[in-house]
Amino acid sequence: MANAETIILPDWNAFIGAIWCQRPVVINTATNAPFLDAEEVFAAAKLAVQHSRGGERIDVRLFVDQAIRVVDRAALLPAQSDKDVTAWSARLRATLAGKSFCLVLRELHMYCPKAWHEMRGFFLPLYRCLGVPDDTVNSLFLGEYDQTPFGVHTDPDHTFYFLLEGRKRFWIWPPDYPERAGTNWVLEGGLGSTEFDGHRSNAVVLDAGIGDVVYWPPGFWHVAEGPREKAVALSVGIPAPAPLFVVGVVNDWLGHALGEAPMRLHAMEDNMPTSVQQQFDSLKALLADPRCLARLAWAKHLSSLGFKRLPKTRPGITLLDADILIAAPDSVRWFQTSEAELICLSHGYHLALPNARSILRLLAMLRNGGQWLVGAFVEAHTSDELSPVGVRNILDKLYQMRAIEMER
Repeated sequence: MANAETIILPDWNAFIGAIWCQRPVVINTATNAPFLDAEEVFAAAKLAVQHSRGGERIDVRLFVDQAIRVVDRAALLPAQSDKDVTAWSARLRATLAGKSFCLVLRELHMYCPKAWHEMRGFFLPLYRCLGVPDDTVNSLFLGEYDQTPFGVHTDPDHTFYFLLEGRKRFWIWPPDYPERAGTNWVLEGGLGSTEFDGHRSNAVVLDAGIGDVVYWPPGFWHVAEGPREKAVALSVGIPAPAPLFVVGVVNDWLGHALGEAPMRLHAMEDNMPTSVQQQFDSLKALLADPRCLARLAWAKHLSSLGFKRLPKTRPGITLLDADILIAAPDSVRWFQTSEAELICLSHGYHLALPNARSILRLLAMLRNGGQWLVGAFVEAHTSDELSPVGVRNILDKLYQMRAIEMER
C-alpha cells in the first residue's frame, strides 16, 4: 500500500508534465472549501427528478446496498415534499431499514448552473494549457454509503472527483493490475466487485476531505470507502480527444436540422424513401457554406469549454439605470460572418447581431472586463447606429447567455 502525494492547486503546466495521464493525486484547493453545498445539489436533484417525471430523459440511478434499485425506485427519489437532504435521507433510512443508499445523477450542471459556472472556472486554466476537450461529463453522488455503490471499476476518462461533503479513502490500482494479479473485478451486469481485501496492500491510497479534489488517469481501477454518513461529491470526466472533430459537428448539426426522427426500417425498393432523401437534403443545405459552419462550430466549442449540453438560458430582466453591470475579462467572443452580420458567443451560446461599429465597440469593452452603471453604459454606447433600447436589448440577451452579471 502506497500513499499518494497531496499537492496544492497546481501550476497546470507542471501538473500536465508530471501527473496528467501518469498517476493519481489529491489536490488541495486554495480555499479548501467546496464550491457547492449539499442543499444546492439536492435542489438540483429534485429539479432533475421533476423533469424526469414530466417525460424528460434523465440519467438518474439509486443504488441500495451496491445494487441498482428498480422496484419502487421512483418513490425513493428526491421529491418536492422532501424539505431538504436531511429529510430525504431520514425517509430513505426508515424505508430501507438502514441499508446504504446512493443517488447518482449524470449532468448535474443542466439543473445547477452554479455547478456549471464553478466547473468552468476550475478547468479553464487547465484547458488553456491542455486545449479544450471534446466533452466534459459530470455526475453527482449523494447519499449515505460506506463504499462506492458499483464496486471496483475503471473509467475511460481523466477524472476529477470534487468532495463537497464527507470523507473518503480511495484505493487505486494501475490499468494492468487485474491481469497481473489474476483477478477479475467486472461482474455480470457491468457492476464492479466489492471484494478486494486481498489487494489493498498493492493499492495507492488517497485520503480526501471536504474541499479536496482527487484526480486519477483513464483506465485506473478504483473504489472509495468512508463512514456511512452524508456524502456529497461531483465527479467530472474529461474524455480523450475524438479522432475526427468534424464528424461530431456534422452529427450535432444534422440532429438539430432533422430533430428526433423515429428509427425505422426502410422498404427494399430501388427508389430512395422520402425520409432518407430528406436527410440528404438537410446535409446538402448544411454544407452549402461549410466554412461558416466550421467557424461557428469551433467558436462554440471553445466558448462552451467542451460542454456538449448546456443549461437553459436565464430569463430576461428589466435593466434599471442604477443596476451595476459586471463583465469578466474574455467573457464574450465574436466573429464576422458577413459585412452585415456578426456572431457573438459566450458560455457556448451564440447570438446574431448587426455588424455595426457601435456594437463592436460595446462588445470590445465587455471583453476587457469591468463594472459600470447600466444607465451610464447605455448612454456611452448610444449612437446613430444603436438606440438606447437597442443597447438594453443586447445587454438583456447577453445576461440571458450569462456573458454578464447584474447587481442591484
